[in-house]
Amino acid sequence: MKIKANIIRYLFLLSFFLFTSLVASALPRMGDDVVKGQISGKITDSVTNTAVSYATISIFKAGAPSPFNGVVSDDNGAFVLNNIAEGQYRIVIDFIGYRKKTIDNIIISKTAARISLGTIAIVPVQNNLKTVEIVS
Repeated sequence: MKIKANIIRYLFLLSFFLFTSLVASALPRMGDDVVKGQISGKITDSVTNTAVSYATISIFKAGAPSPFNGVVSDDNGAFVLNNIAEGQYRIVIDFIGYRKKTIDNIIISKTAARISLGTIAIVPVQNNLKTVEIVS
């Protein structure tokens, strides 16, 4: 009698674990539908068309006052922002001696997870210095 009870208990536990593992594998996994987007581009000088190395590219969530991430352009002016969640964003490009450039309404979605901004020309700032007269 004890052997029958042990066999029944064993079969019950085996079927229970088999059933729960099948149910668990059929459920959607956390993160399966999470979009991991990418935004890329190349920064150039609008006058000389040369690459602007080491420009700062900051990414803001739409309406946010401060950036949540950023990168620096490489020697060829190229940049890539990875692992961007689904949503609407704003990119700000900044470099000493150039006007700050803002690109609004960048949308990462399931259908558009990889966004290429192409070549982005930034405008150099001309600072005219006043003349100084030295008298001796």
